[in-house]
Amino acid sequence: MGIIARKRSFRALVVTHFLTIINDNLYKFLLVFSLLEGKTLEENAKILSLVSFFFALPYILLAPFSGSLADRFQKRNIILFTRVIEIFCAILGVYFFHIHSVVGGYFVLVLMACHSAIFGPAKMGILPEMLPIEELSKANGAMTAATYSSSILGSCLAPLMVDLTKDFVTNSYELSACFCVVSSVLSLFIALGIRASNVKNKGQKIAYVSFRNLWKVFQETRNIAYLMISVFLVAFFLFVGAYVQLQIIPFVEFTLGYSKHYGAYLFPIVAVGMGVGSYMAGWISGKDIKLGFSPLAAIGVGLSMMVLCLLSFSITAVLILLFCLGLFGGIYQVPLHAYIQFVSPEHKRGQVLALNNFLDFSGVLLAAGFVRLLGSGLRLTPDQSFLYMGSLVVCFAILSLWMLKEHVYRLLLTRVLKRQLGTSFSSPKAEEVRCFFVPATSYKETRRILALFPKTVRSCVFILDKALQPGWTSYLIPHCVPTIFSYGVEGQAFAQWIDRQVVEVKALLKRQPSLGVVCLGNQAQSQFFFSQLQASGLAVQSGTLVQDSELKYSLHLAN
Repeated sequence: MGIIARKRSFRALVVTHFLTIINDNLYKFLLVFSLLEGKTLEENAKILSLVSFFFALPYILLAPFSGSLADRFQKRNIILFTRVIEIFCAILGVYFFHIHSVVGGYFVLVLMACHSAIFGPAKMGILPEMLPIEELSKANGAMTAATYSSSILGSCLAPLMVDLTKDFVTNSYELSACFCVVSSVLSLFIALGIRASNVKNKGQKIAYVSFRNLWKVFQETRNIAYLMISVFLVAFFLFVGAYVQLQIIPFVEFTLGYSKHYGAYLFPIVAVGMGVGSYMAGWISGKDIKLGFSPLAAIGVGLSMMVLCLLSFSITAVLILLFCLGLFGGIYQVPLHAYIQFVSPEHKRGQVLALNNFLDFSGVLLAAGFVRLLGSGLRLTPDQSFLYMGSLVVCFAILSLWMLKEHVYRLLLTRVLKRQLGTSFSSPKAEEVRCFFVPATSYKETRRILALFPKTVRSCVFILDKALQPGWTSYLIPHCVPTIFSYGVEGQAFAQWIDRQVVEVKALLKRQPSLGVVCLGNQAQSQFFFSQLQASGLAVQSGTLVQDSELKYSLHLAN
């Protein structure tokens, strides 16, 4: 696929995705506002949790089916098929608003969620087939920005269209739902511009409502470094995002004292923040995928929610904090999605993304339970609920900071040493597991090498020289990056120790993605270690830290 065709195809995918999310959220919030008319705070919590439950359930039940479908067939065909189903759902939604059927409204909500659940793995799985690795971070930034901006735009359009059509003779909800029909037809025509990829697995069996396949995918991919951690971190954010989306309406009505319709008008503030954050994450990451941003952004999300409770008396402060909430949320999401797509095995990518969807909407389902628990059960006011949730997010952020400490440390090294760093080598594909061996003679060199390694390459430090045991200035390296010490063994004992480390490196290379080995010691020790790795049959590529005429350090690989 040529560059121009690839860009057109990607734009068509983004716009199709954008219109689909608008439709889902517009219909969902039209249903919410029609059901909340004249209800109390406790009744609000019950209705909001019920709507969220019915919307999330199909994503969970259809996760095995949608993942196997995306791997079995061409993803473009699945995308087009779901567009046709969406048109049918939109027409049915207009009809049930016309006859004022609550059961019918919930039925259409479930159908909307069903087609979106099938659409999800296909739309995200086609990205790595459509774009090269170096464009994945920016592409995910665009997709994440489209996801949350369209989600919040759809939520905002619901009260706006109801207000604009309330004086009409026809039911205002019925007229507003007609927009869903127009939008779904438009998304079908735009989706025709998505180019087909040749990736499909004809041998893949279609899984129905069975979670055995998802468990099998989990077991088969858990040896891929940080993949399952990333999947769970994305799911947690969906839990937080769903909670905020549900809680903002009662927050506006019962804390700020405005009409509940104004709650949806605050969503664009979050959307703008999310869009800016997603763009920033993609732009700062450049051609790399920097997971270290996610735990830091999670702390920002939690603090924004906590301060939102404390400053809820000021509408200006509320608007600023909602923007910050979206900003940190966008920065949090982009690296995680990009990494999941990068390291997922090509023939199982649809199933991995289906597992991701399953956990995501399990989080949404859990959010519905939290809304009901805090609102109806504990009888907390909406602002108090934000304080509790913010505290939970901060605790989880600290946990994620520990789980991704290697990525956070290397990211911070990159920012601190930015003026000293030049170029480095490109990351190979996740399936092409390689070992990059770079010798170092000091901790300064070690830090520069760790900063220059592509962030999708795992790192490991071997300290061979007794004189180079870490002191207080290099304390963080062994606590953040996997580090192995020789403890000054010499002679035959040193040779035996090296043999054991060769076995350790072999074990590490059974996992994806590639591994960068930093060997801290004198030249003779490093050369002996490298020769032993080569003698073991490993495909090891040596690298060298080089200082150029501008006094910048670059990492060069030997031919």
